[in-house]
Amino acid sequence: MLGTVFFLYSCIAIILMAVACSTSVAVWFISHRRTAIYLAIVFAAYGAEIIVLLLNEYTRAKVLSTVRFESASGHPLTDVLTSALFVIPIFLWVLERSYSTISRRHAAVLAAAWIGVMILLMPMGGPGASLRHFAFWACRDLALLACAIYFVWRCRHVEGESRRRDLELLGRIGVFAVVGVLCILAEDAYVILLYRPEPSDDLTMQLAWYLSGRNITENALMIVASCLVIVTNLRTFLVYFLYHPLAVTMKDEASDSISGISDRLALYCERYALSDREREIMNYTLEGKQVQEMASELCLSPATIRVHLHRIYGKVGVDGKDQLVEDFWKN
Repeated sequence: MLGTVFFLYSCIAIILMAVACSTSVAVWFISHRRTAIYLAIVFAAYGAEIIVLLLNEYTRAKVLSTVRFESASGHPLTDVLTSALFVIPIFLWVLERSYSTISRRHAAVLAAAWIGVMILLMPMGGPGASLRHFAFWACRDLALLACAIYFVWRCRHVEGESRRRDLELLGRIGVFAVVGVLCILAEDAYVILLYRPEPSDDLTMQLAWYLSGRNITENALMIVASCLVIVTNLRTFLVYFLYHPLAVTMKDEASDSISGISDRLALYCERYALSDREREIMNYTLEGKQVQEMASELCLSPATIRVHLHRIYGKVGVDGKDQLVEDFWKN
């Protein structure tokens, strides 16, 4: 019975990781957002970890925590690699999504230093093996905790009203992530250092065997994260394919639909220092209106509209209206 429960639980988690990964890759293809490919790598790495665990259970290669944490790690380099593919993309996502001012060179140095520490802490056998196991996994947990705390701090201290509005909801999710990672760390400490089940009955030993190598809190947090990412990616597809001016002919009610991206437009205009008038023209451009229509709406001459458009092209660094719209949707 326990075997069936944990098998179905693992399969559901793997499916969610695969869907989150594939939809993130699809978002990256249509938008070229680096944050999407970072998330794809995170979910692919975590799904791979669960698959390896499930295969070890199927082949009975897994051992109890009482044995596992008193000896050397069976695949230390694999553990380092999967941890790096899991943590470093999260770190890069946090920097990108929070509008961080940390340079890529400094980010690379921090990532390399963390990998070096993980390699030094690879669990070996002998006295104190359980402490080395805990130090190894705690290093991964603390890196996630640092990312979550930094993200929450950036959400509250980012410059620009539009950016603060953009990160408001994510900041609350970040607080939830901080609490979740603290629970992950506490579970690792308990399972690795304290949990030593007595062989009193078969059910207890079976439960201990299935829990060995798993962090239920981390699994739950990743399942929630995958669901949030899937929903967000589906919304991105909806916006892109229904409201993209180059993908479809805008209907009369398109302006109501475009109003749903007002926050994104505000961020875009802030990034390129567009004036209020240029922002109005940018909004009409996204709606697919022509120069004459813009001139009528704004009570300006077509020549003035063209002057504003050329100023926008110069600030953004594009050559025409089509490139401007594409740049907006890629950002």
